[in-house]
Amino acid sequence: MPLLRLSAELLLAQLLNSPGDPLTPEQRHTVTAEMADVLIHLCRMADVLGADLLEVAARKLVVVGRHYPADEVRGNSAKRP
Repeated sequence: MPLLRLSAELLLAQLLNSPGDPLTPEQRHTVTAEMADVLIHLCRMADVLGADLLEVAARKLVVVGRHYPADEVRGNSAKRP
């Protein structure tokens, strides 16, 4: 549950600003502090599970790349089946 709360705090911090508008220094500090909280928790979880986060992320990017080929989905935010 802590990861859900931390992720929600990160989302809220990011939503303080309109999309496309630059963050103020204070907003940037808030968002990056929340990012750090999420990263720390993920690192702890990975340690407990014995997972290499960079390896897991690389494998996930391969899977996502197959499901969402850039030349087919660029500019289209629709969810694919």
